[in-house]
Amino acid sequence: MISNILFQYGGGYFGQSIEYLQYLGFWDVIIPFALIFAIVFAILEKVDIFAGKKNINATIAIAIALLTIIPHVTQVYPPEYDVVSIINAFLPQAALVFVVLVVVMLMLGITTGTGQLAEKLGKSAPFIAVALVLFLLARAWYPLGGPMFTFLDDPQLISFLVAVLVFGLVVFGVIGFGGGSRNPSHP
Repeated sequence: MISNILFQYGGGYFGQSIEYLQYLGFWDVIIPFALIFAIVFAILEKVDIFAGKKNINATIAIAIALLTIIPHVTQVYPPEYDVVSIINAFLPQAALVFVVLVVVMLMLGITTGTGQLAEKLGKSAPFIAVALVLFLLARAWYPLGGPMFTFLDDPQLISFLVAVLVFGLVVFGVIGFGGGSRNPSHP
């Protein structure tokens, strides 16, 4: 009975609540504002430019967040240069890549043991992270594929590439990264 009430046609009351929040601008105004404010405030707190004065850091973070959100609401920027639209296109893809990375790390952790992943990736880990972020930004900038990513619109190709990548990383993790033998008794 309760499931019939909650999940009626298209999400029921929960779906209507989400639609109402969208109507109020929750997804386009409040969530991006909170995200930008939190990131800028955290950076200002970490850098400690104003000697621990949180009110100045909060004021600057609010100003930067508002200066980012207001042009989106007033539609000053074209859609392809709108910061909020880019954030809304970037974050779901980043979350997907994050989930894939967690699964890959779990698989590598199962096959290589604890603590060896960082040793094996070594100094290449930051470059891999930067490459992933640049790829996600490019995909967010051209949400329909753009001139350079049209081949990535095929879901079968994406599934195949992810499967090959995960399989390759697992095999590469099991075989090793060229660091020599694991058994110290055998040279």
